[in-house]
Amino acid sequence: MLSKVDLLPLLTLVSMAAEKVTEEEIHNLRRIYEVLLRDAADVYADIEEGIEAFAAAAVVLTAMVAYVLFMQVTTYRLLPPATLLQWMGHIAAVPAYVVLAYVAFRWYRRFFFMRRKYRELLKIAKEVKARQ
Repeated sequence: MLSKVDLLPLLTLVSMAAEKVTEEEIHNLRRIYEVLLRDAADVYADIEEGIEAFAAAAVVLTAMVAYVLFMQVTTYRLLPPATLLQWMGHIAAVPAYVVLAYVAFRWYRRFFFMRRKYRELLKIAKEVKARQ
C-alpha cells in the first residue's frame, strides 16, 4: 500500500497530465520529488534554521536601531547640535532609522509567515525526532 508521501508525486503528475503538461516537465518534477524524498532531513533542517535566522536577524537589527536611536537622542540632549553639519547629521539619520526599522519589521513578518506556513512540517518533524 502506498503512503501519502508516495501518493503526492503521483497525484501531482496525474493532475498535471490533465493539464497537458509536457513529458519534460513531468520528468523534472519526478527528479525534484526524488531529491526531496532523499534529502528530507536536510531540507527540514535548512527550513528550521532559515526561520530562526530571520527571527535572530530581526532582533539584532531592532536592537541596533534602538541603541543608535538612544545614542542620538542622548547626544542631542547633552550636546545639542551647534553647526549646520551637526544638524544635517541628526536630520539625515531619521530616514536611516525608518529604513532599518522597516527592514526589521519585514524580517519579523517573514519569520511569522514562515513559521505559520511550515507549522505542520515542523510539528511532524518534531514527532519523528521524538520517536527516534
